[in-house]
Amino acid sequence: HGDKKGPLVVEEKSQSNETGVDSITNALEALTINKISQKASNVTKMDKIESDIKELVK
Repeated sequence: HGDKKGPLVVEEKSQSNETGVDSITNALEALTINKISQKASNVTKMDKIESDIKELVK
């Protein structure tokens, strides 16, 4: 009986490792998307600030 239990545990571990890698990959992708969208919003903020400054300088 003890012999049967061993490989089962190994299988469970390998499965959890795979899902762990998947979740890490998903997290990295989400971070990358967040960074890109943050950069985009920062660009629009900068444009707004620049136009505000130009208005002030006028």
